[in-house]
Amino acid sequence: MRKLIMCILLLISSSVLADTVLITSLSGAITLEGTDGKARLDSFMRLKSGDRITLDKAASLSLLFIESGRQENWQGTGSVSIGNSAGQIAAGKPIVQVKQIPADIARQMNRMPSNTQDGRVGMLRMRSVPSHDAVARLERRYSELREAGAPGDLTADLFLLAGLFDLRQYERVRSELDRLSRDFPRNANVAELRELYLRTLPEAESTSR
Repeated sequence: MRKLIMCILLLISSSVLADTVLITSLSGAITLEGTDGKARLDSFMRLKSGDRITLDKAASLSLLFIESGRQENWQGTGSVSIGNSAGQIAAGKPIVQVKQIPADIARQMNRMPSNTQDGRVGMLRMRSVPSHDAVARLERRYSELREAGAPGDLTADLFLLAGLFDLRQYERVRSELDRLSRDFPRNANVAELRELYLRTLPEAESTSR
């Protein structure tokens, strides 16, 4: 029997979107302690205030707080408590580096598909009519981010993919995923990103017809 991809179409207010924390990269063993108990974290999952994350010695984690555009990169053994606008050390001595991302970039990245704790795919789809030059403006913003980013930083690519997906440029999404796989053949986060979008695209295409 053909397995159907189950997608959660969340048509929610901007106030709910603002509370979202998106995992933009992850490596090593990291567990989540939330209201539903403990679970293993995957890249591109969403967190909420009150969640607690535990990292082992070799683990690293990047978080994006959508409302503020605050990006945190955590490394080292310990636990981190997720707050409304920042993560706080709850145990151990994990090290954090903080970078600020423009608000419009953070909001666009938040529209990408995400992994959920039950193994399904979540999508935040917005009811809006794009302008005629939306793709061109997206590409210009992407170029600016690429030039400003560090080597290996996927922020610009996450932004581009989320924007193309939001604009229903599904073939272009596939093309960009192929490019990323060629550029980063051994990057586990890129592999997870590719799998996530390829699971999501058939459902997105069917609902857009």
